[in-house]
Amino acid sequence: YGIVREVLTELPRVMALVIELRFWKHRTSCEIAIELGVSAKNVDRWLSQAMKVIRDRCLRHPEFSRSRHR
Repeated sequence: YGIVREVLTELPRVMALVIELRFWKHRTSCEIAIELGVSAKNVDRWLSQAMKVIRDRCLRHPEFSRSRHR
């Protein structure tokens, strides 16, 4: 989780919040949308964009690379 937490600090605040609400607080897209006052489609878009950034940065992170080859 350390690598992901590090990458979350680099995301735009709204994307980091959506990731936190979805995966750490187990909220649905609809619940997040209501809480943020936006559409569920916006939430899904932010989730998708944030997951792509997290995936790309984790794959390039030295700690992640080492752990995959152990």
